[in-house]
Amino acid sequence: MPHQQSSIALLALVAAAALTPHAAAQKILSCADVECPIIPAGGRVAKCTVADKTFEMVGISQIDVGDNDNLAGLSWTKAVTAKDKEDNGKKTREFEQLFYLGTPLGFRTDGMRACALFFNKVSDRVKFGNDTTPVEIGQGTCGDAMTSNCVNAILERAKSVDLSGFRDTDDACERLEKEFEDNLDAACQSFATGSKWVDVEAEGSDDDDDDDDAPQPIVGDRNSTSNCWPTSTKSNDLRLVYDRDEDGDFLAGTANKNFFGITPVLTVFFPRNGTNSTSSAITSVEAQLTCVKAIDLNTALRDSLSSGNDESAASGPNAGVLGIWAGLAAVVLAVILG
Repeated sequence: MPHQQSSIALLALVAAAALTPHAAAQKILSCADVECPIIPAGGRVAKCTVADKTFEMVGISQIDVGDNDNLAGLSWTKAVTAKDKEDNGKKTREFEQLFYLGTPLGFRTDGMRACALFFNKVSDRVKFGNDTTPVEIGQGTCGDAMTSNCVNAILERAKSVDLSGFRDTDDACERLEKEFEDNLDAACQSFATGSKWVDVEAEGSDDDDDDDDAPQPIVGDRNSTSNCWPTSTKSNDLRLVYDRDEDGDFLAGTANKNFFGITPVLTVFFPRNGTNSTSSAITSVEAQLTCVKAIDLNTALRDSLSSGNDESAASGPNAGVLGIWAGLAAVVLAVILG
């Protein structure tokens, strides 16, 4: 009898966790939080359009800037989608990942440069939770996914690179990229796919650059086609910083990796005129590592789970995994109680 009671309690906790996606421990926001529009015909699939990009799932992570008020309110959004193609009779699937920087209104950038490094190829050990945690809903921080030792090593390496002598921001970001392509700290060896970091790509931004390719806020005519705003605060500006396409197949493992894989993003801010500039919004190099991933949850799935109706919950690429967990828990509970 005690064993039966403990089993019931455990399963009740599993069911409760599945049915309450907005628990206090949540660190990554989903389409359910920013209310991505639901396709009427599908009923369970979200379609969020920002400017000329459309995607089904998002993950929104705050950038941990500590006590630096000048950088407060920044966030990274990872949006994912896929489209099927056919070439000479062969069907393939192209996955697209988009990374947006969310900045508060009035975000002060004077005298400041920034680089973002995207670690696109990390090992399967970079994950949230354990092997039984569904990748679709995994939550956490880089410390959870890569250990605090690895995170600290990456941040210390980033801050040790002298970027003050570069007149061009892109050159500074390329120098930072090369630093990580050529070096792998011992604390991070198990999280790389080889003896070095592979497929690290840098993007730069400078408030004084007259470069049309530099990330710009999505405003005016560019924003006329948007039907949702996937950032932590609705009043934030959004900038598309990085867009990545990758060809794949129709295997579940490929879909999980491309839809729900974790991308560590290293954000480095540094003064335009060197590390001792007092006119900048920052006076020294600031580095943060943010682990971003998409979460398989939207308003339709959340409402279905809350009402206990999980029929047809799987209608997206991997949609409805929460409904499956909740349904299984309910069935097992019924068996034990019956």
